[in-house]
Amino acid sequence: MKPLRLLLRRQRLTLLTFLTFFLSVVLLGVLVNLFSTLLQILFGSTPQRLAILVIGLVLTALLLYGVIGLLGRETQRWLPLPREMHARPHAGLVALVGPGPNRLFVARPEDSPAAAAIRYHLEHGTLQHVWLIASDEGVPVAEALRELYGKQVTIHLVLPPIHNILDIGETFEVAVRIAGELPDLGLSAGEVIADYTGATSPMSVGLALAALRNGFAMEFMSRLEGSASVPLQTDLQGGWRLDREEGG
Repeated sequence: MKPLRLLLRRQRLTLLTFLTFFLSVVLLGVLVNLFSTLLQILFGSTPQRLAILVIGLVLTALLLYGVIGLLGRETQRWLPLPREMHARPHAGLVALVGPGPNRLFVARPEDSPAAAAIRYHLEHGTLQHVWLIASDEGVPVAEALRELYGKQVTIHLVLPPIHNILDIGETFEVAVRIAGELPDLGLSAGEVIADYTGATSPMSVGLALAALRNGFAMEFMSRLEGSASVPLQTDLQGGWRLDREEGG
């Protein structure tokens, strides 16, 4: 049934794409020809006819632009993210925290990807521990998240923060250190998911590499316009892991 549902979603998207093409190209040509013929009958070949034709084309283009815009918004509502792509609930969550664009998350920490990930896993009733890996500028956001959600789940603010947000290795080593803390908390690596959204790309790469090294699941926050953020799980097939050689 799962492949069938995905096929139907793709077929629906293909149909909407065709309709958009039809409205923007084929229908426009038909309307232009009809309008031109009508003007020829009413006014003949006159400058007034040319002016009216230009105005009519502009109005038709604006109308089609509005229709295509509405169709695009409908496409987003008709094609929600499949539930089978949503992240599975985990007992542990490792999340990255930055200040956000124009320091948006400093002013509104509840809008950060880390906050959305915490809420998602809390709603499923399995979350026990959260580790927040913050950059220097992201520390106020992480502290605010601990205030917001600290009564519902144990939040570990990882210190010191990431000083060099362009250093993949710094975030990697911090995440590996978190993996070493799991046995004392009664958790295994398989019970932890790493969310690599919310900070710089090098920090995301560092966390992803550590997740592969230690066997964490991975997710990223995705959203459609007008909908809530949803974490999508990004597993590697076959249980593939990144292992260091002995003595490496």
